[in-house]
Amino acid sequence: MKYKSRTTGPSHSFIWKNILLGSNICSKAIAWTPTRGRIINVWHHRWIPNTPALRTILQGPLNQGEDHLTVSSLWNDTSWDWNLGEWDIPYWSCNSNGIFTTKSVYGILNLNPNITFPFTWIWKLHTIEKHEVFLWLCAHGRLPTRTYLHLIGFDIDPLCPVCSLAHETIEHVFLACYIAKKIWLDLGIHISHLLHHNDELHWLLLLSQLVFPENNTIYSWKDLLPFALWHIWINRNHNVKTDFPSPILIRNRTIEYIQWFLPPLGFYKLNTDGSFSKNKGIGGIGGIIRNSSGGWMVGFHNQTHCHSHTMSEIEAFLAGLHIAFTHNLFPLEVETDSLEILQFLEDSPPTYSSIIMSCRSMLKKLGNPMVRHNFRQANMVADVLSKICAKLTMTNQPHILLSPPEAVKDYLKADLGGVLSNKLIL
Repeated sequence: MKYKSRTTGPSHSFIWKNILLGSNICSKAIAWTPTRGRIINVWHHRWIPNTPALRTILQGPLNQGEDHLTVSSLWNDTSWDWNLGEWDIPYWSCNSNGIFTTKSVYGILNLNPNITFPFTWIWKLHTIEKHEVFLWLCAHGRLPTRTYLHLIGFDIDPLCPVCSLAHETIEHVFLACYIAKKIWLDLGIHISHLLHHNDELHWLLLLSQLVFPENNTIYSWKDLLPFALWHIWINRNHNVKTDFPSPILIRNRTIEYIQWFLPPLGFYKLNTDGSFSKNKGIGGIGGIIRNSSGGWMVGFHNQTHCHSHTMSEIEAFLAGLHIAFTHNLFPLEVETDSLEILQFLEDSPPTYSSIIMSCRSMLKKLGNPMVRHNFRQANMVADVLSKICAKLTMTNQPHILLSPPEAVKDYLKADLGGVLSNKLIL
């Protein structure tokens, strides 16, 4: 944003030229959250969710003076909240949380559509972002192995610092070195046939096509692969740093048992959840408030127009707080299966700054109750309520449920009976 209007010349540095090039690329994905609306240009800025800049979809000239029209000029004092914020807030539209990531930039680059890269599955794995980037470096051969560092000009011996039997290439680190072989053996994975693979097929692609030996219906081998490779790489780095091998430990997968718990005596508990259909652009919100005996006090659900699953989760959370306040159901505990909500309450991204501000305000009115995370398996009543509202007529206020609908009665009994669900923890 800061450098968008700057230009380059023949005498400008390579770094400066690339800063401006990156600025031009990134400006395509910058959108705005209106507050006062005095900065946002009606025609040239992206300020309507899921809609490009209006000037790009309209043909013909504008009326005189309209080229510099701001959003604030479209609203009057009766329909605009002037106290909402001091400045309009730019955000990154390629991510649901409005925060810039390098990965999301690939989606807006004009890459050659005829070139296929067989590793797009990396970004679809059920793993953390750090592991995705790590696998991407593996796929591109950019990990700082001894051979790679020697290749780019470092005065370093390319021999493997762990086994000293061969040059330390990426394939050697993950397939041929004794540390890697030991870890694959402990996992029950046979890789001997990969040690002399056809160079036309990438070692990582071949490794990803293996089948996990156990009957695992929760995670696929591709989901577990990044953890195994990361463990090998961490062991390699430790050995290089300390000059002696470290014990090779494979952490066993464990099962964590999950259940819904009653609130303390005299308290109420609010559970909320949201759902979202990307094809329809419609979400659902649902929630329930129970007393310290597990009895149903009030429930709610409704359809909502939203642009992401995260937004539906936050709308459900805010609606539940409003209902608890209007029904005088506090002191209160609040429970959600959205870790993002807990994170946003601490540090809200620009995309959701307005609605998170409203959530904080309602929490303050309720005496700042404890907000906890629980897994989806212990939040099934709210989950079902958010999904069974597909046939409801969308209204400005949630549909209030003074008694439980048939679809959630079994889940209510399970919660009250302390039924345990299990979740695989790596």
